[in-house]
Amino acid sequence: MPTPEQERVMKAVQERYGSKNFTLDPFTFTMNFLPATLSIITNAQFLVQNDSAFAICKTSIVVTDTSDAFVTNLSDTPKVMPFLITLSDSGSGRDLMDTGVHVDNLFGTAQRPYVWTKIKLLDPSSTFTGRLQNLSATSRNVRMAFHGFKVFGDVNQFKAHAR
Repeated sequence: MPTPEQERVMKAVQERYGSKNFTLDPFTFTMNFLPATLSIITNAQFLVQNDSAFAICKTSIVVTDTSDAFVTNLSDTPKVMPFLITLSDSGSGRDLMDTGVHVDNLFGTAQRPYVWTKIKLLDPSSTFTGRLQNLSATSRNVRMAFHGFKVFGDVNQFKAHAR
């Protein structure tokens, strides 16, 4: 069941698009890099099901040591997390960046997620891939969450209005 905040967001999005032939359902996809080891590029991905598209609105990250204990000095703001990320969308055939960028540029905390300036829509049946490079000398477990909405129904109508 959607929270009151999710209901407000869904209502605002649906009002913006006028009469709608699509339904929005709150959803979170995750990428788990377990573990992210020194200087090695670790891959993770999620698959968008073929019954809906997925609209990314916010992203967050949690970093723990390899025993899943919380790592305070890496996760508290304004500390910098020593990871580079590259994201790719197979549905559009595009990378979202030309080279790895620090995760601090694209991911917030669970309490203060990074809000994307524009919705990123992933087509049905597409694969979203992340490549993470650990710049520290310590292995870490890195969990990334992609918060947004599954878009059921007329994805093209949603896509036309989301631009």
